Amino acid sequence: MALTNSQYNELMRRYSRIRFQHQHEMEERLRHIYAQCPRLLEISKLLPTSSAALAKAKITGNKAQALNAQMQIDALRRERGALLSSLHYTLDDLQPKYSCPDCKDTGYLDGNRKCHCFEQAGISLLYEQSGIRDRLERENFNTFDINRYSDAPNPLLGGMSNRAHMQRLKLIYEKYAYQFKDGNPSLLIFGNPGVGKTFLCNCIAKVVLDKGFSVLYMTAPEFFESAMQRFHSNNDDSSENDSYALTCSLLIIDDLGTENLTPFVISQLFHVINSRDLSRKTTIISTNLSPEELQSTYTERISSRLMGQYTPIPVFGEDLRNS
Repeated sequence: MALTNSQYNELMRRYSRIRFQHQHEMEERLRHIYAQCPRLLEISKLLPTSSAALAKAKITGNKAQALNAQMQIDALRRERGALLSSLHYTLDDLQPKYSCPDCKDTGYLDGNRKCHCFEQAGISLLYEQSGIRDRLERENFNTFDINRYSDAPNPLLGGMSNRAHMQRLKLIYEKYAYQFKDGNPSLLIFGNPGVGKTFLCNCIAKVVLDKGFSVLYMTAPEFFESAMQRFHSNNDDSSENDSYALTCSLLIIDDLGTENLTPFVISQLFHVINSRDLSRKTTIISTNLSPEELQSTYTERISSRLMGQYTPIPVFGEDLRNS
């Protein structure tokens, strides 16, 4: 899993908060138990003393003292067990509890190996930062209903039906998503409103996120509004957000062409497209505009990159939003 420094630091902060929370819960639990039975608090202080005496006796070879210390320890443990049972507690209630017992909520095993929970925590963080976590539960390759597309021949597809075309696209881009790696070809998805462009973007995004890659999804108006806010802000968070848009493994800009077109938007769009292309980062752009409309709407520097460096994906069909 490729995490940025800020993402890794955020995970470590989360682990720290989890440990703090569990420590606080244990302290509150012990306070409650010891208030009910002060003798348990006494035993908790006597046991370490007896254990130290046992260790010292073993080192010095004094068998009588070692036997006496062991008997004291056994007696204290039996008494503790009986008292806990009478209060309907167990020995586990005196111990720390962990969300992940394997790494004890540190994220690491043996100090240097990442725990299995670390990867899951990283994927959860990537989902949160993607901007579409909830939507991906509904819109993914498993819920892709090909039967919503017409099976009537489409002259624009040489007689192939919209359904057959989308079935072909589904298979191609399932493979694209499951084999995703940094440097994958960027995609330009275009077609009429409501034909499933955003759905296809989300299908790809879910698989890529589940593979542990970072994904950022924004509609074009959201993306450029965010860029404008960053432009007028000087705080560190703004710079970090700008960096993430340029460095995440997959950036999805949905509904290009619905933003308020200004010189600033033009410059930002070129900046993002060009920067991500130079760093071999994958971008998916969806739009209701045809290739010809893209060329007439945006500058030649932008349209030439979109048409020349992005894989075009035409999506055909009726407006599915009302079906």
